[in-house]
Amino acid sequence: MEAFPSSSVSFLAFSRRGLIRSWRQLPGAATLDAYFTRYPAARASAPTAPGQLPWRNPQPSQRPPAENKVAWFQNLHGKQQVQVAQAGGGNGNGLGLQFTTPPEPGQAPTPEDLAETEEVTLTAAIRAKAQELGNNPVAIQNWVRNTIEWVPTWGAIQSAQDTLDKQRGNAIDIASLQIALLRAAGIPARYQFGTVEIPAAQAMNWVGGASQIQAVLQLMNQGGIAARGSVQGGTVQSIRFEHAWVQAYVNWAPRSRPGCSTGSPTS
Repeated sequence: MEAFPSSSVSFLAFSRRGLIRSWRQLPGAATLDAYFTRYPAARASAPTAPGQLPWRNPQPSQRPPAENKVAWFQNLHGKQQVQVAQAGGGNGNGLGLQFTTPPEPGQAPTPEDLAETEEVTLTAAIRAKAQELGNNPVAIQNWVRNTIEWVPTWGAIQSAQDTLDKQRGNAIDIASLQIALLRAAGIPARYQFGTVEIPAAQAMNWVGGASQIQAVLQLMNQGGIAARGSVQGGTVQSIRFEHAWVQAYVNWAPRSRPGCSTGSPTS
């Protein structure tokens, strides 16, 4: 039989008494069962479909850019039945604007052109930035153009506030920010989509100084932008691609009488 020093025996006895006391203080099975019945264990997290995340990688584009109104209509609306609003003179737009020349059908500003949306977030920071820029459409345009970095992707990937915070975004994200700033300034604004063509050198500069024009096309297509090169003399001279910008109704004419303003679209 192994002999232990008296100090070791005292320590072992103390440890065992402590364990027994702890076990007696633990809740019984009935108590635990009642607790979990009252507070059932919840799942740590719910499964989320990767394709439904608010931020996700854009899908690569394998189609050529739309180059006419019919193609753009199909891109934007697909098979939906879309009724084009008829333009009206006077104050029929609900914004109290007068037009010297009636706008084209569907082009007159509406209350929606001043509203907040999921992408066009009119946060306190957005309103403060618009006020800092004097609620001036030219100052807003210049600030966005000179401050926000363009990213070669496509689709509404982030909100206006996110674009303001990150100081970068794709064409639609940048348009969302500019629209938010204009609407915060009380200026009706909306998205404008179209196909643009820029020289190869400018396109390479847009993507951060690419050395080869084929790299630009690859970056755009991988980012989901429908783009193609325009070839002359066996080389790509320019790139034609789908783009987004802002259409705003700005008062360029002096007020003819109190409460009356003359609006005209500008992009």
